[in-house]
Amino acid sequence: MAITKVRASGINLSGNTTYLNMPKGTTAQRPSSPTAGMIRENTTLNKIEVYNGTEWRALKESVTTIEYLVLAGGGGGGGWGGGGGAGGLLTGSFIPTEGVTYTVTVGTGGTAGSYTSQYNGGGDGNDSSISGSGLTTITAIGGGGGGYYNAYTGNSGGSGGGGGMRNAYSSDVAGGAGTSGQGNNGGPGGFISGGYYIGGGGGGGAGAVGGARNQPSSYNGGNGGDGLQSSITGTTKYYAGGGGGHTDGRGAGGSFQAPGGQGGGGAGGNYVSGSSGLPGGDGTDGLGGGGGGSYGGSGQGCGAGGNGTVIIKSSSSLTTTGSPTLNPDGAVSGFYIYEFGTSGGTFTF
Repeated sequence: MAITKVRASGINLSGNTTYLNMPKGTTAQRPSSPTAGMIRENTTLNKIEVYNGTEWRALKESVTTIEYLVLAGGGGGGGWGGGGGAGGLLTGSFIPTEGVTYTVTVGTGGTAGSYTSQYNGGGDGNDSSISGSGLTTITAIGGGGGGYYNAYTGNSGGSGGGGGMRNAYSSDVAGGAGTSGQGNNGGPGGFISGGYYIGGGGGGGAGAVGGARNQPSSYNGGNGGDGLQSSITGTTKYYAGGGGGHTDGRGAGGSFQAPGGQGGGGAGGNYVSGSSGLPGGDGTDGLGGGGGGSYGGSGQGCGAGGNGTVIIKSSSSLTTTGSPTLNPDGAVSGFYIYEFGTSGGTFTF
């Protein structure tokens, strides 16, 4: 084939709206004596390549990066005990492989503690994850359930549950341990050798440990630990706050409720009598908050943990299943944002 040289200081094709048909061929059909600046389509590699004077190099293509937020379900609050720990929180990014289907699992919140003939602790939240071929599975651990009366520690989890309380003892009740890189420990519950019962510890949050009882009265429950902020959806908000611990209102007086941590933590309850008091608040769904500890009896139930979520942010549109919400806080220029609920689903680049 004859080669025609175009001698010009520049070629302006800006008025052409169709295409520029590049020379193409296999790797074996590359020019035998290439010179720097030659450009062609390599049909063996399906790449545009340029000769740089030493070797043929493929042009760099744009790379889609997946940014993620994986949040587990929060733990439930304990009966006369501690607030639930927030669900574990993980954020980061990875480069997806074209054609690989990634599976999303979203954990539900833990069950609320209770009191019937005996006290029961809060249930642990459930894990959330992203998995797929070639990807090390990303797993956020469910929040630990709140401890309960008498002398039961908070459960370990993404963030630990707050400790329960103990009567006729001489030391506090430990909160549960949080998971490194995902959350914090729950706060300790109180003890007393006699008299009114004592407050429960606050559940740990992604950004802070749960508060100890004694704020300012030893009968008061501990505050839930605050979560962490993220702007992955285009709106800055807190995720993964711990639940507040239970308060004995007879000793503290008034209607004090230990607040849940920022990021969906439920407030702790306040006991006045078996038929009078304030229940613990539920953790907020989609924020993975821990539930508030409470008496647990009729009308003064403990709070359940909030459900988790998985949020995926990509510069390219993805094929999904499971009906995730697209752009949950409004469109963000240049990005597609998918928020998965507890039904989970998949996404494919």
